[in-house]
Amino acid sequence: MNDSEASSAFKICTMCKKKWIDRESFLSDPLLEMMGYQADIDDLEYGLFLFTHNEKNCGSTIAIRVHAFKDLYKGPVYSECLFGTEDCHELCLHKDNLEPCPAKCECSYVRELSFFNTLMIMNFLIYKKAINQASYHTAFDELQKEAYYDKRIFEYGKSVFEKIIKLNLM
Repeated sequence: MNDSEASSAFKICTMCKKKWIDRESFLSDPLLEMMGYQADIDDLEYGLFLFTHNEKNCGSTIAIRVHAFKDLYKGPVYSECLFGTEDCHELCLHKDNLEPCPAKCECSYVRELSFFNTLMIMNFLIYKKAINQASYHTAFDELQKEAYYDKRIFEYGKSVFEKIIKLNLM
């Protein structure tokens, strides 16, 4: 792979060299599993989302900066950092904890971004035939109620679901 190809990719796995040409292809890959979030309290957009590439003979950890996903979030963004105060829940200190933070802190929106992991997991489960379509649709409807995402992410999630269903029927 030459430098031009590498610079045009959204992400390239450093171990197996799998190339995702754009964010959508990355997020729709059923072999990627979001494993954590490593905070950068001084500059939130430089925090890292951590994924495991579950491709056979790979298993690499892939890190992607928060700013690559920031535009997907459409909810409130607070201006005050509560890290280190009594109102802080210290979730940012635990990279394997992806639950949303209830604090009205400037850091909390980043944790909301991890909701797309739920969509990735749902697509993985339908791909593996571990859940049925009715369960998927129920979970998808609940996710739409809870997550502050741009409607494009849900439209994209539906298109990934449809592709997986076609693959599973073949």
